[in-house]
This record gives sequence, structure tokens and C-alpha cells, in this order.
Amino acid sequence: FGIPCKVDNDARTVALGEALFGRGRGYARMLMLTLGTGLGMGFTQSGRLPELLPYGHMGGHITITDNEVICYCGKTGCLESLVSATGLLAAARRAGMDIDNNSSFSTESILEADSQGHPVAKAVVKQYLAYLKTGIDNYINIYSPDIIVLGGGLAKGLRSYLPFLEDHSLIRAYKNYHTRIDISELEEHAGILGSAALFME
Repeated sequence: FGIPCKVDNDARTVALGEALFGRGRGYARMLMLTLGTGLGMGFTQSGRLPELLPYGHMGGHITITDNEVICYCGKTGCLESLVSATGLLAAARRAGMDIDNNSSFSTESILEADSQGHPVAKAVVKQYLAYLKTGIDNYINIYSPDIIVLGGGLAKGLRSYLPFLEDHSLIRAYKNYHTRIDISELEEHAGILGSAALFME
């Protein structure tokens, strides 16, 4: 169309939008984890992407366990394969929950079953949260963010689990350091606003 164009990684534009216009406003260092089909991540400093190119876009592929779950990247025990919506559904399937014969089965229904005390769902969600917390703790050690924002379709159902995810008993990055964990304010609009914000600089 003969108009100026900019291209960036989708998870980074989501992070930029959330940092400027959403839950990350007012925080110097924000890490955004998008829990969707995969695990997207973006890091901002003072409302800006610290690098011109998305060199860290594969950061979701850290190995956090030695189980036999194989990620499409080729590794086993990969965070993305365990905490994405795809990963949660696969875990429920492995645990014997009736997914294939239930067209309404979704990550939301798994979390709802957990809240209602379904024993298999409770075990699946407990393990899911343990994996997610391990990943978050690792990212805290690397990025020392002031806030971690969880986005994507799966994040909407995790609000009641935030106290568990925020319970950090590990060594602090520095004295009095604390990381807040919250759910995206902008939801699906974050990527649109972040993409537009690429033209603000």
C-alpha cells in the first residue's frame, strides 16, 4: 500500500502495549508472559523495548524439569510445552480427563473443575502452577522485573492463583526487592496498542 511499516515479534508488542497503556504503567522493569497456544515473552525498561530486534523471543524454551514431555523445539521438560494452553490441555489428557469426547473442554473448564474440587483437575492444575512458578522464579533471577504481567487466554483464569505465584522464598535480587505478579489489563488489545507504539519513537 506504499505506507511505512514496522515488524516485530508479537509477544514483544504485547509487552510494549501493556507497559505503556496497561498494567505495566509506572513500573521501570516489566516482564510480560503471554500464555496462549505457546508461551510468548517480552521485557520492557521504562516503557521501551531494550533491544531493536527480538533476540530473546525464544526465552520460553528453558528446561525446568526432566520429564518426558517433548516440546516442538526438540527439548524435553521445556517451560513452553508445560505452561501454555496447549500444555495444560495435554497434561489433562495424559491424566485421563475426558478431553477428546467433550467439545466444550478447555483450559477454562479445567480451572473450573479444579475450583469445584475435581481430584484429577486439582492434581493437573497443582502441577501446572508448580511449573509456572518455577519458570517465573527463573525469570526473576534473570530480569529482576518490578512486575510480571500474565496475558493470553489462559491468564484470565489464573487470578485466584496469584498469591501462590507471588510467594517467593528464594534469594532476592537486592535488598527489599519484590516482584508483583498481575493479570493483563488490556487483554487482546495489548498487541494492537504495542504495534502502534512502535511508531511513537
